[in-house]
Amino acid sequence: MVKKFVFFLLSVITLTNGSVAEPVLGSFQTSDGQMIRTAKWEAKSKKRGTLFFLQGMGGFIEGYTDFAQKMNDLGFDVFTLDWRGQGGSSRITEKSTLLHINSFDDYVRDLEGYFAQQKEFARPVIVVGNSMGGHIALRYIYNHPNAVDGLIALSPMVDVNTNKYPYFVARALAKSFKNLGGAEKFVFGFKSFDLDKCIASFDPDKYGDRGKYISDCVFLSSHQDLATGGPSFSWLAAAFDSCDKIKDYDFASRILIPVLMVTVPKDHLVDADAQRELCAIMPKCRQILYQDGHHNLLKDRDEIIDRLVHDIDRFTKDLPSLQKGIPQSVLVMNQMD
Repeated sequence: MVKKFVFFLLSVITLTNGSVAEPVLGSFQTSDGQMIRTAKWEAKSKKRGTLFFLQGMGGFIEGYTDFAQKMNDLGFDVFTLDWRGQGGSSRITEKSTLLHINSFDDYVRDLEGYFAQQKEFARPVIVVGNSMGGHIALRYIYNHPNAVDGLIALSPMVDVNTNKYPYFVARALAKSFKNLGGAEKFVFGFKSFDLDKCIASFDPDKYGDRGKYISDCVFLSSHQDLATGGPSFSWLAAAFDSCDKIKDYDFASRILIPVLMVTVPKDHLVDADAQRELCAIMPKCRQILYQDGHHNLLKDRDEIIDRLVHDIDRFTKDLPSLQKGIPQSVLVMNQMD
């Protein structure tokens, strides 16, 4: 009965919200044969530039249509992709809802391939990286310092918040499971996607807006090919290893583009202190705190999202274009040669 009511309520919300912008979907094949699903929303108003949105762990294109439309309204064409192992991209294991990877280097190479296969687009080029997406963006920008004009890092995964587990214990567990036959097991607390469990897992202290959270649960229930239940121990071990690279002083000091880092002090998934320390090293980083926000700010309450859109608008208006008029593919291919 409860499930039927939830479906009814969400159908009413959908009808009353009116139409939303539909993306142009596409795909490309990676160097190791994986299929990566992509999307583009084109701005109808005067173009201000191009925005690449990089999702976090478990994200999927359809979950961020509202955000893309808000960015279109600001004048940005929006590009995004589903990371390998999630959304509509190739799954890496036979456990279809297990988010699995051996190394974050694979994510970085996928992003390099995505940028390189673009023909050209308007500058400035802005990257908005959400959680894991912010992490991958930083690694990409380190490798390709001239390819992007500005980064907006939303709750970026500079390091993992291990919560009740001491950091060294959590890291040792992840490494042990990965090396001793448990690489493709779900991290403790995660399991295959299930609608009832998804709805029951809502926690107002961790997630900002109940309606948005349940809406995603219901959508994934009817599109289970897009769903993930959680990360593997191999994914977690790879995340720890990749965070070591980002936290290195030499790495951070070479991120020379303007960066707006948006931090949630009470974040339950990533380490807010590590974000502060990283931003203090990056030469052009400005950090703002969302005291009342939650980890996934783009799924937070409407007033939080409105504030975020305002902050993005202000940041991009103040952003000088580094190399106006140069096709992005030229920059990326020059970096990769």
